[in-house]
Amino acid sequence: MAATVPSHKVIPGTGGTIVVDAFRYAHPGIKAYFLTHAHSDHYTGLSESWSAGPVYCSPVTARLAAHLCGVAPAWLHPLQLGTPHVVAGVEVTLVDANHCPGAVQLLFRLPGSGSRYLHCGDMRFSPAMTRCPLLAGWRGCEGVFADTTYCHPRHAFPTQEEAVDYVVRSLGAMLAEDREEGQQAAAEEDEGRQQQQQQHPEASAADTTKGSTAAGAERTAAVQAARAACGLAL
Repeated sequence: MAATVPSHKVIPGTGGTIVVDAFRYAHPGIKAYFLTHAHSDHYTGLSESWSAGPVYCSPVTARLAAHLCGVAPAWLHPLQLGTPHVVAGVEVTLVDANHCPGAVQLLFRLPGSGSRYLHCGDMRFSPAMTRCPLLAGWRGCEGVFADTTYCHPRHAFPTQEEAVDYVVRSLGAMLAEDREEGQQAAAEEDEGRQQQQQQHPEASAADTTKGSTAAGAERTAAVQAARAACGLAL
């Protein structure tokens, strides 16, 4: 039965009892299901009816699996990062994968032989990873499971730092444009009000007072609503 699970989803030396991102291949012989992160191509097979076995993942991914897939909390077993845990008789340590919130790499160490395996999940390499003592301890390990989807040279992506800088600059430019448009609209409104006051002094004064009172009430209501949404005392 375990042979039906793709080999790249089975941790060697476990007799097929420990699998990674293999929920659609669930069967009674599997003792531990690991989820690297909460992206649909990895959690396929998880649903509110899941009852095939315990799911091990990071705390953030556990919350996302419950929210996105409806998995009952009883089946979700969040494991803290950076700390060795023993699952189904095998030591495993979770390390950040620098991918999406909650995404991890999995460091497995088998009992007896001490064989080590690294499952990268969806990992985005960062130079900081070369300085991670946990990953350094897995140099020379018996096997690495790596996603090679974008390893071909034709896939040229900007660095993470360049991408973040672009997003920050783009948002800053949009906010500046919004402020400028708001200031221009306010100036045009003031100009129109002044012209109206010159043409109809008495009516304009009454309208201005009425408009200011209404605007003030709207602002107060908006502030109160925002505070209530954030759980702040009024």
